[in-house]
Amino acid sequence: RDMSQSDLAHVAKLGRGTISNIMSGNRNVGQDTLKAIAHALKLPIDFVFEKAGFLPPKNELSPIKRKLAHNQAVRRWKKYLRDQQLPKRLY
Repeated sequence: RDMSQSDLAHVAKLGRGTISNIMSGNRNVGQDTLKAIAHALKLPIDFVFEKAGFLPPKNELSPIKRKLAHNQAVRRWKKYLRDQQLPKRLY
């Protein structure tokens, strides 16, 4: 995401040092911290837990589920652009 470590720390209500240590691999991450980061980044909690190694990777998506996930991502991106009040030609 396009967010600095300071911004992430502020939105997640965590210390900037905490975020820095996590990003550099110097700190283990607890479930509450992962939930705060997921919420701050507006990501599904299970996705963040999977990336952090708390959950095993999901099985490969079927072509239909992959297409649905893609369509959902496109809708989210378009909503984000609309929320930024950018000129319509950009989306």
